[in-house]
Amino acid sequence: MYLQAAEQDALYVIMKSLWGRYADIYSGRTHMFNEMTVDVVQQAIENHRACNNEMLSLLSGLAAGAAIGAHRKWLREALGDLAGKLTSGTSGLNGQACMATTFAVYRTEIELTLY
Repeated sequence: MYLQAAEQDALYVIMKSLWGRYADIYSGRTHMFNEMTVDVVQQAIENHRACNNEMLSLLSGLAAGAAIGAHRKWLREALGDLAGKLTSGTSGLNGQACMATTFAVYRTEIELTLY
């Protein structure tokens, strides 16, 4: 079932805020948005949130290290621990990558809901 026009516009605004210019490929097809599209975008938002939480956790840890260390070499002392977390997959540097990754993962699923 297709969404109402206001819902279609709102969903596109959400997609645009989530993926920036990547969402432009849907600008001419908002009239095709339906309940399945909403479900897929919801999954993408949850995935994007998890991705960004990893980055936030990493940055919080670094900021805490800076506050606790409060000296010039706090990062150097944390390098081993930080590198271990990054290589083991415990933490990841995501930021802009979250946008591109979630778009790449969910683009095909969104496309399939339009037909």
